Amino acid sequence: MKERLFDLIVSCRTLQEYTDAAAKVIHNPFWIMNSSFSLLAWSHNPDTERYLKIYRQKNNTVGHVQEWIDSGLYSRIEENEKPVRLYDEDFEQDLIVTDIMVGKQRKARVTVFAEHPVSDEIIMELCRGASVYLRNEELSDNAGPMEYLLSSSLNGTVLSEEETKRILNEAGLAQQARKYRIACARADIENTDQRMASQAALLMEVRKRDPALIGLMYGGYAVFLETENHFLHPWLTDHYSAGYSWYFEKTDEISARYRQALFALQNGPENENSFDSCAESYAMSLLEKETDPHTLIMPEVLACMEYDREWKTEYFHTLEVYMACGESKAETSRKLMIHLNTVKYRLKQMEDLFGIDFDKDRELLQLSMAVMHYLNASDQL
Repeated sequence: MKERLFDLIVSCRTLQEYTDAAAKVIHNPFWIMNSSFSLLAWSHNPDTERYLKIYRQKNNTVGHVQEWIDSGLYSRIEENEKPVRLYDEDFEQDLIVTDIMVGKQRKARVTVFAEHPVSDEIIMELCRGASVYLRNEELSDNAGPMEYLLSSSLNGTVLSEEETKRILNEAGLAQQARKYRIACARADIENTDQRMASQAALLMEVRKRDPALIGLMYGGYAVFLETENHFLHPWLTDHYSAGYSWYFEKTDEISARYRQALFALQNGPENENSFDSCAESYAMSLLEKETDPHTLIMPEVLACMEYDREWKTEYFHTLEVYMACGESKAETSRKLMIHLNTVKYRLKQMEDLFGIDFDKDRELLQLSMAVMHYLNASDQL
């Protein structure tokens, strides 16, 4: 049987031809999937059709993958060089599952429906044969025109206006002005292989349920290009965190907006974070590469803080609240629960004592407050 499987490599031109021929040799139906849980090839004789019907009825790919991770199945496959045998209750069938390796890289996964006995040795020979067809293939499943646009833009390649227009036309997105947003998602799983599997399942789930929400794997994360009425949020489960960029209108901004979404994902306080929640930290992190943030605080503001420390006054806190309230004296009075005249008096004192000019120094004061908020949050002040 091993020799017959080996001989098929010579006679079969494609992975699908090899799968059909090999199924006849091992007397069991099987299929091969890529890392995004998309079928690459499936046997017709013996036929996998009844299993395909059950598989296609599964409405929650992410949930099923999470169940496999929680049950330890993924760990068993990753850690075991031999095929893993199990009983699948959905299919009501004994399965044999193992990965197809090309060198040290997992290229795909084989699922054999064990209707007849077959040895591990034969399954491994089946995988070695299939690996020949996968050796030079990139199985990222990112071949659509919009995925190409997203992938190229993320990698810093600016497509021509004509090429971009053609792709948008093909995707039906060029008929009206649209706003875009980048969403970056991460499965909250420590094991890298299991995390990538869960994110690949999320991609497949989204492609089945909302094909207009474009997504691909990039930099170890699932990255999506949201458009009007097509959002990632409805498809996220409790096992996921996500970051979102600001909205934008031109696709040549995708790379910069991805950095916003990634920063929001990695630094935001919640499971889902808009760039709004951490834009200040992002700006400060960029500034830190060029200068010491402390030098961006106005001397007048530092003098105000020093005066408060020495005389136990509250000028700086009043200034902080006043700027946060959009320079509204009435709102500052309400927030601080002090009389409006007290607010006016303190602001006048700041002008006289420290030389603050609220008209001329407005932008510098806003920058100083932003820097101080960042330094406080990072315990650098």
